[in-house]
Amino acid sequence: MEKDFSNAVSETERWLKSKDIRSAIKNTRSLQVFSMANEAKRSLPGYDKKMKDMPIRVTFKEPPYWTLSKLLKESSWFPPAFNALRQLAAGLMEADEEMPQELAQWLVGFLKGNLEPPATPRNMRKKLPGDRFWRDFYVWSAVENLIENGFNPTSDQYSRSQSACDIVAVAMKKLGVSPMSADEVHKIWKRLSDTE
Repeated sequence: MEKDFSNAVSETERWLKSKDIRSAIKNTRSLQVFSMANEAKRSLPGYDKKMKDMPIRVTFKEPPYWTLSKLLKESSWFPPAFNALRQLAAGLMEADEEMPQELAQWLVGFLKGNLEPPATPRNMRKKLPGDRFWRDFYVWSAVENLIENGFNPTSDQYSRSQSACDIVAVAMKKLGVSPMSADEVHKIWKRLSDTE
């Protein structure tokens, strides 16, 4: 049984490495910024008119949450909003599109060095909303793969057998990535399994 556990840990570690789990949080944060910038672009005046000329139209039921004014307001304390403004301004300039006056003024302040990216608020240093999505998905997937291969999701207090959550926790520990305990892995697996 110990050999099965060791093999399962090695295979799980290899699989998690192939998913680049170490970069998952950084990549998720980059996608958040990209998404915020695109959403703010949808809120710009004349955006709907430009979209009507496109061969393929995408219609949105909800108005954008991240508008230009919201990004400008939040950029003084929320680093992703600050970075989304930079990305939005760069995208408009690259496409040679008209830039709203408020964004142009913000960009001038940034280029002159009057605006600097804010420090991440203390309560968000380890975790920004949604930044663990892909890491958690890979943890959940690894547990599910092990369950499909005959491992129990968790070990009970009477059993000495290793569970899928134990295996994933050991593999994560070897990779130096949290979560490194079976309890934390179990919480992620349970939370994502409950949303299926």
